[in-house]
This record gives sequence, C-alpha cells and structure tokens, in this order.
Amino acid sequence: MMRFSFIRSLIKNILPKPIVHFIGMFLYRGFRPQLRYLINAPIYKRRFQKLMNGLSEPQIAIYPRVVLDVHPDARKTFEPFTHQDAELVEEMDAFMKLTADKYCLLDIGAHYGIFSLAFTGRPHSVAFALDPSSSAYEMLRYHQKVNPDHNLKPFLLALGDSEGKLRMQSSWTYLVALPLNTPTNEDSFEVQITTIDNFIEQQGIVPDAIKIDVEGFEINVLKGGSNLLTQNDPIIFLEVHTPILSKFGNSVQELVELISSYGYSLYDGRGNLIKKPSQFFGHAIRRVICSKNSL
Repeated sequence: MMRFSFIRSLIKNILPKPIVHFIGMFLYRGFRPQLRYLINAPIYKRRFQKLMNGLSEPQIAIYPRVVLDVHPDARKTFEPFTHQDAELVEEMDAFMKLTADKYCLLDIGAHYGIFSLAFTGRPHSVAFALDPSSSAYEMLRYHQKVNPDHNLKPFLLALGDSEGKLRMQSSWTYLVALPLNTPTNEDSFEVQITTIDNFIEQQGIVPDAIKIDVEGFEINVLKGGSNLLTQNDPIIFLEVHTPILSKFGNSVQELVELISSYGYSLYDGRGNLIKKPSQFFGHAIRRVICSKNSL
C-alpha cells in the first residue's frame, strides 16, 4: 500500500496535470465507462446546442420539450446535466425515460430542483422537493415562481430514520449530515428531520418515483421509508456516496442488503443489473437505479 501511494505521488509530480487527470478519470470510472464518457461528451454538447436554438437566458433546455427559466446562480449546477458532464447527462436521460409514466416524485436532497422541474414538465405531475439548506429552499421557491406550469412543492426539511433534529454542516451550496458523535462547532447547526413514511402520511401521497442525493446519509433515509418501500414499488434513483458511508458506521454491503430486503434490485444508469455491487461501487460516488421490476 505504501509503495502504491509512493508511485501515485511520483506520477502526480512528474506528469503534466491534464495527463494525470486523464489517467485518474479512467481509474475512477473504469476503462469502459470513461471511454463511453469521452465518446458521448461531444454528442451531448451538439444535442444541447440544438435544443437551445432560439432560446436565451434565463431559459435552459434540460431535455427535449423541457425548457425552464432558471436563476443565474443555478444555471452552472444545471448545465452538467444538459451537456457538460456525459455521466450526468446519461443520469438525466435515464431518469426522464424511466419516469415517463410516473406522476408523483419525492425529491430528497433536491438542491436547486433540476430533477423536480424536469419531472413536472408534463401535465398532471407533481414533485415534492425537500432540502434542508435555506439557500437551496429559496432557490426552489424561486424556480417554483418562474416556472408556474411545473407543479413543484418545496420543503425546507431533511429526511432520515427518525423524527427530531439533525446536525448538519455546509459544504459548498449543500448541507451534509454529521455523525452523532461529531463535536459541536460554530459551522454546524441543527435542522428539522422526519422520515419518508411520516412525510408522505402527512402529505397524503404515495410517490411512484423517488430521487435521493443525501451525501452519505442514504441508509438512514431508506430506513425511514420502510413502510412505503415494503408495501409499494416506487422506482428509486439513488446517488451513493461510497467514501462517506463509513462516517455513519455504514457500508455498501449494508446498503445493498437493505435495498434487497425491500424487494429491490440494483441497476446501473444504462439499465444493467449490478451483479457484483462491491466491484461496481468501489470507492467512488455511484448513481444507481433501484427497481422491483426489470428495466
């Protein structure tokens, strides 16, 4: 391990940064996914340019026939899903295709609301967008106001496996949960937290689609939805922050076992069944689709 670290450090110091980054992305994503990324990147860029034809800021085309008005500060967080990052474009494409017949989205860790806004681009759909960050919540309210045809319902709220308060800390424009034994500091603060099951009961809804992006708090959120996920079959779009799971005393194996206990199987963004989870997740952030039905 020490020899590997030494070699890695040596390579970083000798090779130019662009080459180090190029090699690093192959190691991070894997050879085939990164190769596909490089091939698709210019394709997605041309598609975006075509979709943007005739549009101007503050408008942005998220997907064919889905045009939004967005805040200037949100645009830079939306554009990776439109053309800048091929992996995120594929995630959005899969989300739109697999939710085409869905009508109620529970967007947990909604941030500025790109998935909720994309989801509600068709009639009779509704998205409940939850985020514990006050700045994200205000951005959600702004997007709700400037996109009146999109049935977006923002909530300043965190979800987990219990009711009460959760200590969180800012990380860029996000809030990240802190483990229970983390010492209190001036950069952390408490937010209101509830569970999926309690929230949907209070709102009188049964979502048929769920998106979760909670920076390592995934298992806690999923545990809080045991009733919904056992008794129903909403499709789940889950971002797994593998490197952070251990901070909460969790692991990829526990995550997979929990999802499986609800009757779900895991698929990658291209709809392929994940047969070897430990190999698939590795030590990277991975985006998966959880479904009780074959994709």
